[in-house]
Amino acid sequence: CAVLGIGITYPLQCDVRFVAASSRGLADLVVQIKPEHTRLLYLEDCNILVTVSNNGSGVVVLDPKRGPGHAYLDFEVRSMEASTPQELTVSPVPAAASLAPGESHRFLIDLSRCCALTTACGYNVHAFVNWNKLRYESRLVNLDVVNGLPIKSVMHESPLSPQAIRTYSLTYLAREGREILFLSVSEMPSALNYGVFALGPVVRVFDPGLEVDGQGLVTVVHQISPRQYVRTLLQSMP
Repeated sequence: CAVLGIGITYPLQCDVRFVAASSRGLADLVVQIKPEHTRLLYLEDCNILVTVSNNGSGVVVLDPKRGPGHAYLDFEVRSMEASTPQELTVSPVPAAASLAPGESHRFLIDLSRCCALTTACGYNVHAFVNWNKLRYESRLVNLDVVNGLPIKSVMHESPLSPQAIRTYSLTYLAREGREILFLSVSEMPSALNYGVFALGPVVRVFDPGLEVDGQGLVTVVHQISPRQYVRTLLQSMP
């Protein structure tokens, strides 16, 4: 599915804490994280802004490779329903980043692309940098992944694959003092999810409309204020 970008704000600031004792010398790192949201709809992108600052006297290179001799950024993600943390399947840093003394680097990371947040429950998350046998951690952040309230759904054949059935679902979620409408697109029998898209605030006086035509054009109409309505068009690609 194709969709226009949506602005991101980061309401939560988390400061650093040190796990291992170190002298303020060659490597003195500060790690901060700002999640876009701490309450997420199931399968929604989990965007986290990570800032790594080098307060030491030497250059530090953050490398996607893990192992001795490499400074690397990582996450520890622990589900409330699991006794052990999850392993990241993809490095959160796609390419090496060099930090000179006094320099900071910011990474916008979709945590859901790095590990499986596929259970609706609470998660404890922190970022950390391993460097020279020391570990520099951010503070712990609590994320809640929830199912939301289903509103309506439409099933339709894929435009070029009649054997594949796509389900377009509207879901409501209350967070940060607002009520948000989401569109989710999934397909059977592959069990693929093509995305969860935030359509903006919703006033639940007028029942949102959802239509899908034979070419995969998705139309959603919903109320955002007593006198305002929004129409969203998305093209569901083959």
